[in-house]
Amino acid sequence: MKISHFVSVLIIFQIFISCKPSPSGKQEPPQHFSLAANVSDEGFDPVRLARIDSLCEHAIQNNILPNVVTFVARHGKIVHYKAYGFRNREKNIPVQKDDIFRLASMSKAIVTVALMTLYEEGKFLLDDPLAKYIPAFSNMKVMENFNPQKGTFTTRPAKGPITIRHLLTHTSGIHYGNLSGNDLYEKAGIPVLHSKDSLTIAQVVDRLATQPLAHDPGAGWTYGLNTDVIGRLVEIFSGKPLDVALKERIFDPLGMKDTWFYLP
Repeated sequence: MKISHFVSVLIIFQIFISCKPSPSGKQEPPQHFSLAANVSDEGFDPVRLARIDSLCEHAIQNNILPNVVTFVARHGKIVHYKAYGFRNREKNIPVQKDDIFRLASMSKAIVTVALMTLYEEGKFLLDDPLAKYIPAFSNMKVMENFNPQKGTFTTRPAKGPITIRHLLTHTSGIHYGNLSGNDLYEKAGIPVLHSKDSLTIAQVVDRLATQPLAHDPGAGWTYGLNTDVIGRLVEIFSGKPLDVALKERIFDPLGMKDTWFYLP
């Protein structure tokens, strides 16, 4: 089965509560869920909830998605929790509600929350320059012209520094390396989705700092590898590898027993 067949979408409609200290100073326990006896009592319209079924079934039947798992809850009461489609379409193996999915870019939210827990601890300020903590991001350049035939480009100095706020809002100018139809990051040895090389986050981020920005920091919005840099900041501020920091700060406190940096 080709890897492309594993492309899946996990739709989660859930009201999360943060794992924050209670007024007594003690950490609140993870939220527990139970099935709602009546969805209307929880403030939901059963007719509108039924639209989720029709939407997901349409996506499966028309080969838009191979599978979907939904989860809708409010105040700890589950009003919609279903699985649609197949884990393995070729063998007609249906997907299960507790199957493990690759989070992909939803990991951005997790890493960002981890950084903000460190912000709450006073480790940094949002408008601190990134170079204060990662010196490689000093004296950044902005791409001006790109020659796709030769793979060459010209740059100019950035008009200002990248701040941590810029990373969080994707306004730093850091991109995905394909600004002009030529993958700059691949040439620089910067993995975007995956890598067979044994690279640390620190090594990847330092390589990223050598590449030109799409625009001046704060001058525009560009989706890119900002959260990779945030992950490195989590390591720096926590003094721990990213996978350990996420487990200790997010997964364990919230009771996320099935969420891992790598499959256990």
